Amino acid sequence: MFSLLLTSLLFFQEPAKLQECIKARQETLFKFKYELQPFVVAIGKIEDIKQFLIVLDQQKWEADSALQAVDICFKIFFALNGKYPVESNHIWLMIQRVVYECKLASDFKEKGLKSYLEEHFMAFNAFEAEY
Repeated sequence: MFSLLLTSLLFFQEPAKLQECIKARQETLFKFKYELQPFVVAIGKIEDIKQFLIVLDQQKWEADSALQAVDICFKIFFALNGKYPVESNHIWLMIQRVVYECKLASDFKEKGLKSYLEEHFMAFNAFEAEY
């Protein structure tokens, strides 16, 4: 099994291991007082992905592409007023601000993250305005 957690994206060569991974992840998060948040699963070899899924609790939905899977996952966060996964909060914030151009008062709950990311958002906006 090849499994890599990257911005709420899991890669699996063996789809049979998915349920086992979800359970292990829930147990680990529970120890640190976090809940399992929606995430994207890519099944297949990294250079030849066969299937994309969005997982929320025990429910799974298939997507046509990685882009569609990330889009649906992002919209689930908003529809359910969910929190981004703690380990990839900064990536989801970047997607939210840059791709969806959406700013919320609750974006920066972690100290230090706001000033770090805000600097990059301002640089991106300046670059975008120039071109």
